[in-house]
Amino acid sequence: MPFTPKHTLTDDFFHTYTHIYQDYSNAPLENIGQVRYLFSAEHDFFRDGKAVIAHQSNHFRVVGLVHPGFNYGGRKAAYFGFWETKNHLDINKLCFRQIQDWAKNFEAEILVGPINFSTFGSYRIRLDASKDDAVFLGEPFSPPYYQNILTDLGFTPCETYTTTIIPHHPDLLGYFQGVAHSLSVSDWTISTLPSEQWIDQASDFYSLTADIFANNPGYAALSYNDFMRQVAVPLSRVMCPHTSVVARHKVGAIIGYVVTIPNYGELRLPTSELSFAACYNQLKNKMLIGKTVGVKPEYRGKKLQFHMTAEAGIRALSTNLYSDIAMALMRDGNHSAKVKPPLPSYDRKYALYSQLL
Repeated sequence: MPFTPKHTLTDDFFHTYTHIYQDYSNAPLENIGQVRYLFSAEHDFFRDGKAVIAHQSNHFRVVGLVHPGFNYGGRKAAYFGFWETKNHLDINKLCFRQIQDWAKNFEAEILVGPINFSTFGSYRIRLDASKDDAVFLGEPFSPPYYQNILTDLGFTPCETYTTTIIPHHPDLLGYFQGVAHSLSVSDWTISTLPSEQWIDQASDFYSLTADIFANNPGYAALSYNDFMRQVAVPLSRVMCPHTSVVARHKVGAIIGYVVTIPNYGELRLPTSELSFAACYNQLKNKMLIGKTVGVKPEYRGKKLQFHMTAEAGIRALSTNLYSDIAMALMRDGNHSAKVKPPLPSYDRKYALYSQLL
């Protein structure tokens, strides 16, 4: 059914999510307020974008999305998102055919997903999901059969990603200190990034973020209003004010940043109830996650990302605020994947899928 902001998402849309994941104790709770905002006239996507919903109560839902700014690999793209399903291939075949036909009407050449409106939000599926893993904030949750359904529908992975988790190790702090020392004489300075500064200089971070991520696969620009509502303000509540860092050129311009968060997954709280101030002391397992890392394009290849990661790690481990470190959702083949310390670790794997139309 075509959707416009004049409509309102039904409660059944959200009940379907709950019903599908009722046997998965580690499935994240859906942020209903945020989702309702995304499907409202307040979301600038709907100035030029369009959506269609295919939904079978308690069994399946998916949203098709088209927008003039959607492009993948030089092709005009449509996205599918908010995809939640039981292990029923026939329902998926029927509903995805509807999404594909709808997308072709807007001259889309490729269908990519799952992406919930943009890569600033939730996207990808996890390939090695376990019922025992606590899902960290922003990490996709997927039952094991999801990748099989997408394969049977004719989708193939178009991008893959890795989260590297480094358990407590006595040599980790020394490794970070060595990296920071080797880069101490540079064209930049690195300082702690508290949440107040993140918000106060949001316009600078908005411009920088667009510059950093513009060439990422599946990237679609956000308006400043949407950036504040979907990215800046939510991150300001959950970011760690002690270990997030910002890099500035000697003349003062911001050239990179690392936003870190604790792993809130064990608390099993809705995103709307999470904040660093309220939740950090409740955590039994203190794992720091590198949530968002960005370097201004002209500073790539100069080890700024290594330096910022090391400074965040030093702040985390030297103060005993955290014991474990995770480098989250790095695109395979990207420069960020090279930051991984040479110490024992384990990985989680994810993928984004596509299909030519």
